[in-house]
Amino acid sequence: MLAEVLLDTGIHVHYRFLDLAPADDEAGGRDDATRGQANGLCGAAVPGRLTMVTGLHTGDVHVRLELHDTAPELGDEWADAVEVIYATTSDDLWLSAFDSSEGPVDLPPGIYRARYCARGFAAAHDLDTNMGDEPVDHYLLQFWPLTGADRILRTGGPSAEYWHAKGHEPAWTAEELRERVQELRTRRAERQEREELESWHEQDDELDELDGDLAAALAGASPALHRSVTAWAVERVLENCGLAGESWVPGALTALRQGTFLPPRALVERSLPPMPQPDRNDAWSLVGGDTILVAAGDLGDEGAEALQQALDRRNAVETLYRAGDPDTLTAARLSLAAAALDADDSDEFFARARERFPELWR
Repeated sequence: MLAEVLLDTGIHVHYRFLDLAPADDEAGGRDDATRGQANGLCGAAVPGRLTMVTGLHTGDVHVRLELHDTAPELGDEWADAVEVIYATTSDDLWLSAFDSSEGPVDLPPGIYRARYCARGFAAAHDLDTNMGDEPVDHYLLQFWPLTGADRILRTGGPSAEYWHAKGHEPAWTAEELRERVQELRTRRAERQEREELESWHEQDDELDELDGDLAAALAGASPALHRSVTAWAVERVLENCGLAGESWVPGALTALRQGTFLPPRALVERSLPPMPQPDRNDAWSLVGGDTILVAAGDLGDEGAEALQQALDRRNAVETLYRAGDPDTLTAARLSLAAAALDADDSDEFFARARERFPELWR
């Protein structure tokens, strides 16, 4: 039974390979991936990593990853299919190619049977490079818990027989696997939240370095004054990136001043422009007789400027929501530091802050 779809996505390949491995895995050992195996399409000989061959040399392929409780039926549409044993202890797996990655893949740590299926492999191999939007080859990677892999070769007496007969934990059910996937996702979300909070609070020291006198004055201010300073600093950040005229800004700034709830983040993010993407026809160049993705300059000058503006606006929204920290001193310190670093002239910015809030020194 299908327990969970772990990934269903397109991914850009180059040099005909895909890897499923931990995020911190260092590429290498690909020559050993199929050592001792019968199949050459899915290598599992390097612990913790699956290395798969694609028919297409360069271009987009479609990949779907599934978790089952038992071996699923092999559909007739898959012209090529192989199986390996895959063991992983990682809780941070990613599907990666030469210059792209997709994930995370929330496969719970364990030992699995892994089935790699391909459709359109031969046609994609003959095509070699696909510059179109529609993939030619499709891949399915299915996992289910490994069972029955062990054998009792000899039993020397009742003591061993006791342990053989003793009840063992059954294989994971589909529902239990779904619960494990959800636990993995919950832990990841909590870890990311902690890391973001740690990163945010690491920046708490920046104000001391940028303007120690202002930081000291802020420490003695009231929570109400902290909130006013926070709102003023965030408004400067929004102005700098061109978001100050958005309809949600007055309400957001009022919420910061009053210590109430900010507008829904989804509402705010709908006002952000899409991230610009390189034109497929412009993103490729022939270099040394081989087709490779050119990372720099794909967008052109205007596109690069649009990309920077989009990134600046997303960072400003992140600053806004971090400014809602219930610790008013922390929120004020971090917002001032963010605005100063965003300003063209940080000294001028701090001079404006002193002029705007003379009560900090009373």
